[in-house]
Amino acid sequence: LIFPFVIRYVVDKSRSRNVVVVSLILLGYAAACLLTPKTERHAILYINPAVRFVDFLLGVYLAKAFMAIRPKLRKNAGKMALYYAISAISIAALLIERGLMPEYVQFAWIFWPLISVLILSISAASVCRPRDFRIVDFLSRVGSYCFVFYMIHLMTIQVCNSIAHKLHFEHHFAVMIITLAICCILTFFCQKLFVSPVSKRLNKYLISASK
Repeated sequence: LIFPFVIRYVVDKSRSRNVVVVSLILLGYAAACLLTPKTERHAILYINPAVRFVDFLLGVYLAKAFMAIRPKLRKNAGKMALYYAISAISIAALLIERGLMPEYVQFAWIFWPLISVLILSISAASVCRPRDFRIVDFLSRVGSYCFVFYMIHLMTIQVCNSIAHKLHFEHHFAVMIITLAICCILTFFCQKLFVSPVSKRLNKYLISASK
């Protein structure tokens, strides 16, 4: 719903303005991390729609950055190996940070730079060897389902746990696997039958209306 507005009024502006916008967002989030009371961090820094909007906005900027550097990339197996090595280092750094950083830092902002490097390096590798675009395409498809999964997983867990409790079914691992399977199935059908068609219609309408 918000993508056409982001493109028209936020991202498609001068480079200096974009730098200022991103800098202000990151500074504001860093301040929120430091000032938010511990009891409110989950609500304000994690599930807050404004913070999730920042994720989305930075992703749009990242896409524009990749489109800017893509013409300069060349089909080169050596470069491809380098990009995959950078990807592996980014993943390792993410895992290390997860264990070392305090909880309020773990929510988002410390991961944004590494996630950006990871996405750019995998995308660059796909340019070096076009058949590897299948990896990027797969990751993109998985990513498109993540939001739906995120939105319904808690309700699914609560319902499955409630049913298991009423049935006196105490095999927790089995309940977890069944819950995960149900959540994945619901995510697939929600995405295919509701999210994708509604999103296409809304974006088509908003793009035409904003011209």
